[in-house]
Amino acid sequence: VTQLQQAINQIETIHSPQHSLQPANPAIKCPEPNLPEPNRPGTHVMIVDADQVWLQSLPQLLRPWGFRATTLAEPEQFWTVLQMVNPDLLILDVNMPPMNGLELCQTLRRDPSWQRLPILFLSALTDAATQNQAFTAGADDYLCKPISGIDLANRMINRLQRIRAWAS
Repeated sequence: VTQLQQAINQIETIHSPQHSLQPANPAIKCPEPNLPEPNRPGTHVMIVDADQVWLQSLPQLLRPWGFRATTLAEPEQFWTVLQMVNPDLLILDVNMPPMNGLELCQTLRRDPSWQRLPILFLSALTDAATQNQAFTAGADDYLCKPISGIDLANRMINRLQRIRAWAS
């Protein structure tokens, strides 16, 4: 309980106004520099979702596990930000107007530069048909909103460990 309270206090301190960094484009949130990242070296995850609430909460949920997150609310900028960030893992939503996350996943799987990038879908759509479409498009995992930080982090860590094991 004490460790959890300390982690919460640390997150509140990091996100206080005096520690806030404002990017030139408010739709792109890059990781804050020099933050302590316990347990693992900082694995960079890119999260693309039109839902601003999720985009604000996911980096905080993932920080205790050492993940650095870049969030993107404007999918039209996806390719530019993807190349700039070069993430270790990508989280997409199915519905990201004006783009479709399923089509974006298919495009990534056909691109030799990005076809091995782990892709997880995190969506409010819970039906089996949508989940099957995501896996057919090339998703590595499909998770439903809402999700706890520990469940999301565990699925991400497991996926990354499998990728690293295959690369060995």
